[in-house]
Amino acid sequence: FTTCTSLRSLYIDESSISRVSQPRAFPRAFTQLVVMGWLFTTSFPEVPTFSALTHLVFIHDVPRGLPDHPSMLPLLTHFACCYRVPEPGAHFDCPIRLAQSLKWALEIILSRRRIEVVVIVVQDWAKREKGTPTEERIRGEILASMSELLEDPRVVLLGVHPDAYACTTMLKDWDLEDRASLWKAAEEKIKSRRHP
Repeated sequence: FTTCTSLRSLYIDESSISRVSQPRAFPRAFTQLVVMGWLFTTSFPEVPTFSALTHLVFIHDVPRGLPDHPSMLPLLTHFACCYRVPEPGAHFDCPIRLAQSLKWALEIILSRRRIEVVVIVVQDWAKREKGTPTEERIRGEILASMSELLEDPRVVLLGVHPDAYACTTMLKDWDLEDRASLWKAAEEKIKSRRHP
């Protein structure tokens, strides 16, 4: 990575994080990390390399283990994660535990002084027949238990069709240079709330 002086954004699998956490592994321009997975180890954000992150994305799931101390990820301004309602009988988290994980993550992220944009990408596998969840259904039904957090004007909810492969097809959507990126769309939505 030391030869890639213009590297700004990196997609990485959660199992590879520990292998690239050397203090001088990334150039100064590096500001965005896109993680495929949900694990966020407590030692990871303490590494100086990642203290310059402004954008953090979890494209597979709700992150667990986010650091709650304000000194961790001090420059973070943009955060995004996926929230996937599991089908009944699925082998992974039940909806109650998953919602609690998202609530904890949002409480931590929204407490950060610099946070400007929080994007939650929602897929509803439990009610596949309803298709892409609307913002109204996400607020009133899927994530109703955390309505107070969702009222924060920095939070943007984005429904994705249950059959869409958000993990892979959405990688390009987090491109920092792309004017059609989800970051830009979220920023515009937040801006319109401030100036209706």
